[in-house]
Amino acid sequence: SDLGGELAARYRERFFLEAQSAGRLMHPNIVAIYDAGMYKDFCYITMEYIDGPNLGKFCTKDNLLPAADTAEIIISACRALDYAHQKDVVHRDIKPSNIMINKMKEVKITDFGIAQITDQTASKGIIGSPSYMSPEQVKEEPITPLSDIFSLGCVLYELLTGEQAFPGDNYFSIMYKIINEEPPPVSKLRPEIPE
Repeated sequence: SDLGGELAARYRERFFLEAQSAGRLMHPNIVAIYDAGMYKDFCYITMEYIDGPNLGKFCTKDNLLPAADTAEIIISACRALDYAHQKDVVHRDIKPSNIMINKMKEVKITDFGIAQITDQTASKGIIGSPSYMSPEQVKEEPITPLSDIFSLGCVLYELLTGEQAFPGDNYFSIMYKIINEEPPPVSKLRPEIPE
C-alpha cells in the first residue's frame, strides 16, 4: 500500500539521519561509524567492533567497580558527550548498556541510534529508557545536552550503588519518581564511597 511505502520511506530517512548524526562524531570514546547504506530492502550500519562488556555488568551489588575506576569511566563518558554536544548531537538514551569498556579499558559510548541533531526539529513522543530519562524527556519538553548529563548521573549512581536511581515496575511509576522524588543518597547505600 502507499501508506506502507510512505512509512518505509520515512523510516529510511530517519535511519540515514541517525547514521549521519552518529557518523559526524569522531572521538576515542565514541564507537566509530564506518558506513551506512541500503542493500535491497535492508538498511545497515557498519561500526567499530568493541571487544568488551557494557557497563550493565558492573551495576550489580556483587560486581561493583572501585569508586576510582567508576570515576574514570564517567569522566571519559563526559568527555565523549561534551564532544557530541559541541557537534550539536544529543544522545538521548544514555544507559549502562550503551557504554562499553574494551580490553584496553577504554570507554566507548555506543548506539547514537535515537540521537537528535539539536538544530533540527525534535520528534515528539517519549524516546529512551525510562529509568535513565531526564525530567524534560518524561514531560516531553525540548531535549538539551543536560538531558544526557542527567542520564549519565543515573548511570553513575547505579555503578556506585548497584541500584537504579529511579526503579519501578512500569513507565508511570518510574516517570513519577523522576519528576517528584530524589533517590536515596549514595552515602546511605555505600558509606565507604568518598564524599
